[in-house]
Amino acid sequence: MTDPAETLEGRTALVTGGGSGIGRGISDELARAGALVLVVDMKAGSASDTATSLARRGLAARPITLDVTDSTAIGEVRSMLEAEDSMPDILVNNAAIFEMGALEDIDPPSWDRMIEVNLKGPFLMMQAFIPRMVDQEWGRVISISSTAGKTGEAYASHYCAAKRGLIALSQSAAAEVVPVTVNCICPGFVETPMTRIETRFWHSMDPAVSEELVVQRMRDQIPLGRMGRPEDIARAVRWLSLPTNDYLTGQAINVDGGLDFH
Repeated sequence: MTDPAETLEGRTALVTGGGSGIGRGISDELARAGALVLVVDMKAGSASDTATSLARRGLAARPITLDVTDSTAIGEVRSMLEAEDSMPDILVNNAAIFEMGALEDIDPPSWDRMIEVNLKGPFLMMQAFIPRMVDQEWGRVISISSTAGKTGEAYASHYCAAKRGLIALSQSAAAEVVPVTVNCICPGFVETPMTRIETRFWHSMDPAVSEELVVQRMRDQIPLGRMGRPEDIARAVRWLSLPTNDYLTGQAINVDGGLDFH
């Protein structure tokens, strides 16, 4: 018999960017742990596809179409969930964009869009949903940052700046919104469309180096010898979400196969 403290039965989890990639893996993991998962994605089809896939397996999930940079739309979703008594106990800020380019080539609109989605979006979601968690004296906020948000990475200065800002935002919130816990997960190289953007970029910089070789070079940097998978990140999110995990907050935890020791 499963210990109730090791499940998420009776909890509601909201996962941004939940329709694909790491977000889809997180939605699946939290639903299998017993939570009702609000699958939030700006692409209605992706949100619906993930929620439908979970429901077909007897899991509790619901799609919500939302742009996390739109404060008015976030307020409307919050009002809807309040009216339905479906406010989330667990908030996972996963929605993100990624692109690469030389520092001198990043124009202000590209910089602004990166910060809007990857940093302002989580800020707006925290503002909208943490107060109710504080009122009920229980909640979990988990934001997906990146090891690149700690170490930096060439040709990704705007992405790295946003992801480092997300860590600082989370740590500041953690000091303020107790007893709600607020943490970051920092993935390394993960098998997702975002990583394919990176492999294509490095191939374009040196066409003699195939994308397959770029991937091999990435893999060679990882002590555990393989790229991460969405379920690796999802399991860490589930662990941080558990009721028993009430003494860990303000942390930025690497889930990267040993890519970056600290």
